[in-house]
Amino acid sequence: MKTSKMQTMILTSQDQLKHLDNVGAVLIYPSKITTSGLIQSATSNDLVVNCIVDDDPDNAFIGQSLSQLGYPSGCYIAINYQNKKTAKEITDAFSSNLQLGYRAAIIINKSDYTQDDFKAFSQYGIIVIDHNDVKNHILTVPEFLTSRSLAMIRDYTNVDISNVGPGAFVGVGKDTSGLGGGRSFGYSTNGQDFYAVITPKGLVFRQIDALRMWRLLKPQQAAQIGDFFNNKVAKEIEAQNESLKSAVATATSAVNAANQAVNDSKVNSDAIKAMQSAASEAKSDAQNATNIANAMKSSVTDQLKNLDSISKELDNARSEMAQYAKTAQGQGKDIADLKKSTAEITADVANTKGDVAELKVNASATAVMASNNKSDITQLQVTASNASIDLQNAKSDIASVNATADKINASIKDQDGRISTVEQTAKGIQATIGNQQNDINTIKQEATGMKETITNNQKQLTEINTSVDGLSTKVAGAVGKDFVESSIKQANDKINESITSINGNIQNITADLNGVQATVKDKADVSQITQLTNLISTKVNQDDYKSAITQLGDDINARVQKGDLISQINLEAGQTLIESKKLFLDADSVVFSGKAFIPDAAIANLSLDKLTTGQLKIPIADQYGNQIVMGNSGINISSAPQTVRWSNVQTKSNDEARFMINVAGKGIEFIDRVKYDPSVEHINKSDDFSFLRMQPDVLHSQDGSTDQVASPSGMTLYVPTNISPETGPISPGGFLAVGYDETQQGNPSDEQKGIDIAYVAKPINGWEKGLTINTTMRMKPKGADHAIRTAWVSWSGWDNGERYPALIQDGANWGGIAFPKSGRVTLFDADGRYYTPDRNTGIGAYNSYGG
Repeated sequence: MKTSKMQTMILTSQDQLKHLDNVGAVLIYPSKITTSGLIQSATSNDLVVNCIVDDDPDNAFIGQSLSQLGYPSGCYIAINYQNKKTAKEITDAFSSNLQLGYRAAIIINKSDYTQDDFKAFSQYGIIVIDHNDVKNHILTVPEFLTSRSLAMIRDYTNVDISNVGPGAFVGVGKDTSGLGGGRSFGYSTNGQDFYAVITPKGLVFRQIDALRMWRLLKPQQAAQIGDFFNNKVAKEIEAQNESLKSAVATATSAVNAANQAVNDSKVNSDAIKAMQSAASEAKSDAQNATNIANAMKSSVTDQLKNLDSISKELDNARSEMAQYAKTAQGQGKDIADLKKSTAEITADVANTKGDVAELKVNASATAVMASNNKSDITQLQVTASNASIDLQNAKSDIASVNATADKINASIKDQDGRISTVEQTAKGIQATIGNQQNDINTIKQEATGMKETITNNQKQLTEINTSVDGLSTKVAGAVGKDFVESSIKQANDKINESITSINGNIQNITADLNGVQATVKDKADVSQITQLTNLISTKVNQDDYKSAITQLGDDINARVQKGDLISQINLEAGQTLIESKKLFLDADSVVFSGKAFIPDAAIANLSLDKLTTGQLKIPIADQYGNQIVMGNSGINISSAPQTVRWSNVQTKSNDEARFMINVAGKGIEFIDRVKYDPSVEHINKSDDFSFLRMQPDVLHSQDGSTDQVASPSGMTLYVPTNISPETGPISPGGFLAVGYDETQQGNPSDEQKGIDIAYVAKPINGWEKGLTINTTMRMKPKGADHAIRTAWVSWSGWDNGERYPALIQDGANWGGIAFPKSGRVTLFDADGRYYTPDRNTGIGAYNSYGG
């Protein structure tokens, strides 16, 4: 350090390195410029290098990050606070940095903080700089950077010698830093404050003391622990290599066996065939969808042309018959005309209403035609080989039926262009329905099965095939520029479902009695799930990566692979393998239970620079399930689970009970955890029933609005009433009882027990809500010569010798007040004199008494 130079330069650019002549120290902004070159240049100029950063809510510039940037231990970390933070927020932000050997400075508006705040900063050794002292990247008050003596002193004490003033002393006094208590040995920096060091309860260490002592102890501890782990631990880890190789071999064998079982399975081969078939059918249907639609459209068009031709014939016939009807109307009477020749007989009949009928008979055919004044017309033709009937109405709806010995054709068309046709032979039936939008549905039915096809102008196609061999459905059509087809094929021994596009994407599910396999793939990536009777396999291949989860009866393996790099977890009975190039554990707490994680050791090297404070969770457990866990939630003590029957009337159950005690800041809670019988259906797997809670509490006034003491000043016992969805209103909990349990020594079968006092929060088994006392109760007011107590008394001839509860004086001379069921409250003395509202005064010997 150049002690003659007092200014401190704040570096934010490389060019500033040219202007270091009047600088004694440099503060580098690591968040604004590259630091490695600046640190090297500043060090070569014999300058002290420190760091300044803006306040970062993510605390990115913690000690570990600064160490990686090249800042040596002992540097100052100056944080520039543009917005006000509380003193505690500031000291907390520096905690980990101080542990790692860095020093602290802050740039703030001093006017925003109180003397108590500056006192807190001083206790942590934090230097305070005002924003007004920073001008043009120059810090005008760099004294804290130009002297290391003050910082070195802070390594050994929390006394800031710059704050020691008149009246300072070491001696006996009462602590003023918030510890309270009686007189203790300590020190004062100004005669007003006093910091206790040695107290009747022991030595006092403050947080800043611990941080500074850690900096002193860290090198020694690091050397000792490093020697231990680098020697003994390394040897023990080397001894575990053979076991590790065996575990890896076991995992590899399990995965290979599972893969081979999947490859050899029938469901896998069926799935491969199904996907190949689906891809082929999709390409074929994409090419043929238009042809199929055109063929169905052509068939409908031919039928329409035939019906149009028939319609014209009927129109011509209707005109001729209308002229004949006019003749009958002109004559005003019904007429009939019979014409006969050697080859044909013709008969015409008409009435005045406009109805006309015509019959033509010759050797080869017979024709009948009928019409009415509503323009309805019907034509029937019969030959030796054919019979047909055509019908049309005024709306131009037309129907035509043609029958031969081997086939029947029927067609119907309405005025809107809708048409339906049916062709029936001894082999089967084909029906077609169409409309003007070219939506067409065709059904073909034969003895061996049925096929339905639906299509339209958009190359969309739906097909259903049914036969004794199974059922298949298909839906295909254009999706954007792609053509996609989904199909389901069902047989008596397997089911297959596929969605396929001609671009190469496919999704398939195949199931048979051997298992189920589901596959999703595109041109590059594929995922597959296979379930057989003895394994479940999940695989995903993406680019260069492969991941798989394999579950066998005796092994579970999860692995991710890229080239030769493999990370895997393998579970088998009594052994777990975790294999990876790097292993990270990132959690609020990490719990290791059992005899050991790895016998005696598991770390080849340990650097204490990586060790920071956090939650420590310590479990203590035995082989039976009894355990103690200490963590953020307090201390939890738990018994081993047991099957317990609390009542003789309770039926046999496999429910397990575990009794637990939780000690935390909120108090002490007693809990019964019930794990329900897994063989019986339950709403919950388990329930926690809170039986008793003792906690610090406030004894509120009657209405709670006039409390003078608002902080806990005593303890309250609470008796919770539990309502579980599993057990409803009869859920466990709701009383606190005190009783007796008497057992004759050596003879447990003579056990006698009962309840003397019970506080019941909800009615249960005949016990009413409230406090019930079933034993003698004595009370002696403060200052009294003797006590009163509860007892019972009875008189002969009174209420069949009823034993009345009574309150008496506790001595040889009884006397008190009795409370019969009848309500006749009775006063009595030791001689038996009594007074009741209806018997007045009398005397008589007690029949009996006790209690």
